[in-house]
Amino acid sequence: MALTIPTRSQAARASARSFTDRGLADDLQEGRWSVHVLRLLVVSGAATVIAGSYATWATFYGGLIARDGVSGHGKYFIGLALAAALAVMASRARGVWGGLRWLAVPAGMAIAAVALRDLRNLDALVRDPATGFYLPGRGDGLFVVLAGALILMLAPLARPVGDAGGASMAGTVVALAAVAGVAMLTPGLYGEYYLHVAHGHAQGHTEALNSAHVLTAGGGLLLLATSHARLVGALRRGGRR
Repeated sequence: MALTIPTRSQAARASARSFTDRGLADDLQEGRWSVHVLRLLVVSGAATVIAGSYATWATFYGGLIARDGVSGHGKYFIGLALAAALAVMASRARGVWGGLRWLAVPAGMAIAAVALRDLRNLDALVRDPATGFYLPGRGDGLFVVLAGALILMLAPLARPVGDAGGASMAGTVVALAAVAGVAMLTPGLYGEYYLHVAHGHAQGHTEALNSAHVLTAGGGLLLLATSHARLVGALRRGGRR
């Protein structure tokens, strides 16, 4: 009876399989698996909201003209979705309170509430006999946005237990400022594009307190302050070493 001697490749595969199994077991034991699920859900939800904002919301003349939502509320949806994803990612950073990930819930709720209102307004437009000449129709974009908002609201449930060990007030405030900056700067930049590039400098929007200007300036300042705070913190830690 011949003995089967394992080859080097078989031994390597067995070792890799054992290492993978141990890594998976460690992830499950230490709760890392829920972190992976949390990140996957929030990124999927944000991507779905962004895709829905760029998808068709309304059509006219029997579908000859299609309109997405980016020039309307879609740009705010994108900002909130990106901010929610950043909040979840930042909640795992050193010195940041883990509960920051729950900001994805109000972000998803705000997106869903406005999207539902837009959907009702669009239905009223489609059913209005006065707009019959334009042959308005409804696209699928708002439904995609609602699906993404639902995913964002459910994402933090993947890791409901807080892990605030080592969190500091300063680190959490800096992370919160970055989240707010992204939520403001994103729609602000979209607004600037539609004001100055897509349609020229629109009439009545040259005032300094235009919403696009305010959002862009406010979000930019928050992100600059966040970067400054992180740089100062890094220099102080380096100096102590």
